[in-house]
Amino acid sequence: IWTGWLGSILVKQFGIDVLLYGVMGLLLVLLPMARVLASREPPKSISAEEKVIFDFRTLRERDWVKFVIVGTFLMSLITNLVDYEFKIHVQRSMDRNAMGVFLAWFHGLTNLAILLIQFVAVGPVLRHFGLAFAFALQPFLLVAGGLVCVLQPNLLTAVGLRFLDSLLKFTFQADGQEIALAPVEGVERSQVKAFLKGVIYPLGGLCAGVALPVLAYLGEERFIIGSIIAVSLLWLALARRAQDSRIRTGPLKGA
Repeated sequence: IWTGWLGSILVKQFGIDVLLYGVMGLLLVLLPMARVLASREPPKSISAEEKVIFDFRTLRERDWVKFVIVGTFLMSLITNLVDYEFKIHVQRSMDRNAMGVFLAWFHGLTNLAILLIQFVAVGPVLRHFGLAFAFALQPFLLVAGGLVCVLQPNLLTAVGLRFLDSLLKFTFQADGQEIALAPVEGVERSQVKAFLKGVIYPLGGLCAGVALPVLAYLGEERFIIGSIIAVSLLWLALARRAQDSRIRTGPLKGA
């Protein structure tokens, strides 16, 4: 939130190039910190169990892990499609400095909304409606937002779709995944999380990167929106199936 506010001021005063110098300076400050922290942390012996990055027996034995993995892939794929659609409209509507100010405010306000929703809404929704509802909320609203973008393809609807995607991804989806993986114990849960972040999420981005040049070549924005709606519907169908899986999808007393 603070970075968005500061970034908008810096771009207004000095132009968008100042952000590059700021990022480079921050990286130079952070670079030696890893060595300092490593020198203070005593070496840790790693057991044979911890050396295994991911045990695929987890997929065969736990249906809810399969659900989270496929859901993460679809979420990554759709996030990249939505982001591309968003940036198309931003670049069409603004020059580079105006775009820098706009994006700074957009990300700052989005993070503020995520913080508020996290504190105010996520817990009550999970308690009263359960995991299945929380998992289905993002794809359902993205389908609705995609239909609005078909009817009114402009900057406002693209911004709204991107806002919804970020807001729901970092609130209901993130917390729902944590609860769904709670039955997985110890090192195995850490392996699943590492597999999601290090393999599945980048894989979704890679697939989007392969698809986007094809969609751009077709030259019609409706193909991008259509892909967003199609993937969202597939994701929504997956979330509906969670109701019949072994994930505890009812109201959660401790959420």
